[in-house]
Amino acid sequence: MTKNLKTIYVLLVVLLLIFIGGFYLIFQKISNMENVLGENASQNGSSGTTTLPLAGTSTVLNEPSSSVTGTEPATSSPSSPLTVNSSILFNATSSSDLSPQTNLTILINKMSESPDGNIAVSVKVFTDSASSYSAVDIGSLIQIFSSSGSNIEANNIVGAFKAMPPQGSVDGILNFSVTPGTQSVVFQVGSQDNPSFYEFDFPSGTYKQVTVG
Repeated sequence: MTKNLKTIYVLLVVLLLIFIGGFYLIFQKISNMENVLGENASQNGSSGTTTLPLAGTSTVLNEPSSSVTGTEPATSSPSSPLTVNSSILFNATSSSDLSPQTNLTILINKMSESPDGNIAVSVKVFTDSASSYSAVDIGSLIQIFSSSGSNIEANNIVGAFKAMPPQGSVDGILNFSVTPGTQSVVFQVGSQDNPSFYEFDFPSGTYKQVTVG
């Protein structure tokens, strides 16, 4: 009985040693595999191996910037007209085209010079004293004064000045052509027998009454 117990005890000890030895061998193999994998990973990182992105992700590549040569600069837009606001009032008699003739009041409220040399004169004619339709030769009442010859008349007139209703007003524009870049112009205003003269300075946006002779 005692001999059988000793035999069983010896067998258990042997089995325990075998189990411990097998577990140690397995642990050693696992450690060796981890070391090998770690060395391979470090070698891949130092050799410049590119890691591919996972599917569904995007990669942004920073390319060197390049300048485009030979591109023409954008063309600047033409300069806006030079404008002089005014409040020149004068009286005139309506033309004989429609009777009876009546007294009119004419207002020059603005002048604008465009880069191409066109001067636009904005006017308003009041017919407060008229009892019926009247007309006015507006082109003979507003002209660019010339000291060396004939005055410059408007080359285009916009407005219903040939049939103006009574007790009202009519707006219009007189267009003149001058040399592009002209800075100042003297206008003759009113009837030919008693005109007034006004000098308009477009760069400064001012005007003043002057005397010519």
